[in-house]
Amino acid sequence: MSSPSLSSDGCALAVLLPAEVAFGLVFAAVLALNGHVWGAAVWLGGMATAALASAVFFFRDGFAVTGGGQLLAALFFLAVALGYR
Repeated sequence: MSSPSLSSDGCALAVLLPAEVAFGLVFAAVLALNGHVWGAAVWLGGMATAALASAVFFFRDGFAVTGGGQLLAALFFLAVALGYR
């Protein structure tokens, strides 16, 4: 299988990552504002796990830029989740 072009890789990153981060943070904020701070931390931990898993799959399929973005998203979600403690 040939590696994907850099433009398709960047397009996947530009579309996927902002939507994923926005959804994760908005849902965590809704949980936190309703008094479920631990629920928000657990939700963000789950989002970090999902982002890490998708980073592995993107790297394996040759999408290095999107995989790197997913890895950064996983670290971001983990940092925000640990900030809720």
